Amino acid sequence: MADRKKNNISTKFKSRHIGRVIAFQTLFAYNFEQRAADEILRFDWVRRNNAHPDSVSADDAEEVGLFEELFGDVDEWTYRQAIEYARFLTEGTLRNLEQIDSLITAKLRNWSLDRISSIDRAIMRFAVFSLLYEDDLDESIIINEAVEIVKEFGSKESYKFVNGILDAIKKDKKQNKANS
Repeated sequence: MADRKKNNISTKFKSRHIGRVIAFQTLFAYNFEQRAADEILRFDWVRRNNAHPDSVSADDAEEVGLFEELFGDVDEWTYRQAIEYARFLTEGTLRNLEQIDSLITAKLRNWSLDRISSIDRAIMRFAVFSLLYEDDLDESIIINEAVEIVKEFGSKESYKFVNGILDAIKKDKKQNKANS
């Protein structure tokens, strides 16, 4: 029984991690593409080798393996949970983008939001959304996940910057709770 519970917990964490990476990639792409939010939220670029095999042309064969290339072999439940979580993070971030950007901007010193790398900005945006609206998650987990993702996709020193901004926003959130 304990092994099954442990496996379910690790599967949930895995699906959430994958969901965060997909949310980051979606927000990163949204920053560059001239597509409507509902269009980008279809996640049509996130396909699996076994998803719709009849509709895959030989030209698309390389693209179809992107999910597996990034995340390895993932069972259907984990895949669906990851997509659902990515959608939650992406929709929430886009819906609250003005507030999120305002909080990030308030923590910048001698810097502007548009000067932050697109990778760092996309990761910070969904992480700030999580800090604000996912009360069921420990804030240190949210920040740690963002730092791990930025270490994988960002520049060598990005994680220090992202960690500092997110930690400052976390402290402000705690201070605001204490004052109310």
